[in-house]
Amino acid sequence: MAPEGQKGDDAISLGKAGHVSQQLQSPGTPEPDANTANARHADDPVVVREPVERDTFLASARAMLDALHACLGGRSWELWRGEGGESRLLVRTGRYPLDADACIQIPLEVQDGRVLGVIHAPESPEVKEVEPVLAQLGRILATLLDTERAARRLEHRAEVAARRARLAEEQALTDGLTGLPNRRAWERMLAEAEARATRYAEPAAVLALDLDDLKTVNDREGHLGGDLLIRVAADVLARVIRRPDRVARVGGDEFGLIAIPCGREQADVLSVRLRSALAEVGVEASLGVEIHDPERTLRETWNRADAAMYHDKQTRRRQRG
Repeated sequence: MAPEGQKGDDAISLGKAGHVSQQLQSPGTPEPDANTANARHADDPVVVREPVERDTFLASARAMLDALHACLGGRSWELWRGEGGESRLLVRTGRYPLDADACIQIPLEVQDGRVLGVIHAPESPEVKEVEPVLAQLGRILATLLDTERAARRLEHRAEVAARRARLAEEQALTDGLTGLPNRRAWERMLAEAEARATRYAEPAAVLALDLDDLKTVNDREGHLGGDLLIRVAADVLARVIRRPDRVARVGGDEFGLIAIPCGREQADVLSVRLRSALAEVGVEASLGVEIHDPERTLRETWNRADAAMYHDKQTRRRQRG
């Protein structure tokens, strides 16, 4: 307690970059003059002198919470440095055992009994005088630290859940064998392409492609051989299409392609490129092409391309005898 006739306000000053400087003023201790203040060590926290009465600690909780970020990152946090540069008041977080032979140590204890850290202070008259204030500060810091950590755990769990949801969505839209979008993704691609074509009045082409000899390969080499044929074809399609075009595996040996913007001439060129690239790796395929008519939906265009592909397949079978 301060001697009668003297005031001993305990002031907390908040420093930059998350530091908190605790100026524990003993009664009658004069404020340092400007020369003394300017002679501080370069690493000292910059002190903003905004005294906070001990009864208003709770009102300063947000400022202290901001300062706790330094404590969370570094595991030790200097509240007050003595005139000679030595640490006079230190907060440590984590499992630091209390040392009975050391100076005053105040645990950062939350209501359920967990100790989140400790305040170290020297055995001195000015510290002893404000030990009840430090105990109150310790409870506040413990509560804030516990709240902050709980918030971080919740944020981490939310991030993990969001990543898992994105991964599940990607897996749900991806063909496991080829890595291309699957039939479900293809339905979305049709809707997105139709919206784009309508909004920007862009021409679009839809191509349906079906491998010719998958059954023969499966009978001759087994399903591993058939899977290899599908993967090879998928790699070729993904490599040959233009950058804005989209390709998906929509069935066992069937692929769908959307080319936008793409008119009839560009679609014919793309068809030739696809057939040529597949032939180079020994893959034969039937192909149907349909140019999108604004009077129809893109799904109808896809159905017409699919019908054109089966017509091409029958023609090729007749030609091969």
